[in-house]
Amino acid sequence: IVLVHCCDIRNIILKALLLNKQFHVPIFFIISFYFFYDKLYLKNLNKIKIRFERLLLPYIIYPIIILVLNNIFFIDYNLNLPYKKLALFDFIKQIVFGIGIHDIFWFQFYMIFLSIFYLIIVLIFKNNFLLILQILLIICYYLQYSGLVFEYFSIFKEKPFRNMGSIVEIIPF
Repeated sequence: IVLVHCCDIRNIILKALLLNKQFHVPIFFIISFYFFYDKLYLKNLNKIKIRFERLLLPYIIYPIIILVLNNIFFIDYNLNLPYKKLALFDFIKQIVFGIGIHDIFWFQFYMIFLSIFYLIIVLIFKNNFLLILQILLIICYYLQYSGLVFEYFSIFKEKPFRNMGSIVEIIPF
């Protein structure tokens, strides 16, 4: 991910491999939840709390900073990031959907949402949570490859609602 965003890659084969957008997000989710699994399995609430702090602090603080700076630049210099004055509604949309002020936080929203979702499953289905996750995986694959998710979420015009369908594609990873 760092290579794609920060380097000028000249090797054609490496560039094609690294620029494949279907490669980065799944790998990052697999790695992230691989290291989260033992905390979930052991129900280590202190480590789980630390994970949520690391995810939530930048998720909430950065949009606040961007909102304030954007509006200062908009009012004082008529310069801003999204070419409009940001309102409280934009901040709420950012927190609820991960999109609104800084769209790149969709990834962090998915990470937070799925961490909470998996935590709830583990706490409810103490001994059988892996079976439940496997059933959920099969359901998600069916919804994704049958086109039902795309068909349902394509009716929404606004980006936040359309992006919610991607969660079904991310769950198996």
